[in-house]
Amino acid sequence: MHALFPFGFCIPCEPGDASWRGHQERKLRLLTIWRDGLERQLAGLNASINTLEEQMRRPAPGADGPGSASVWVEPRQAPQ
Repeated sequence: MHALFPFGFCIPCEPGDASWRGHQERKLRLLTIWRDGLERQLAGLNASINTLEEQMRRPAPGADGPGSASVWVEPRQAPQ
């Protein structure tokens, strides 16, 4: 048994409505934390999508610009 909770409960129980309300408040905090994390992930996804769309709107690499076919170097093949 953990010394901080000698009765075996993680959270002390309160009788009646106070216990129910405390449970609801803890649940609300947990759901809010989950939502905040998902919002951060969604913001990252949106930024990645926007960057990719912007890159796709740019003209294809030509013969004159960086990344053009004239400066493309084929990767070396591993000896067989």
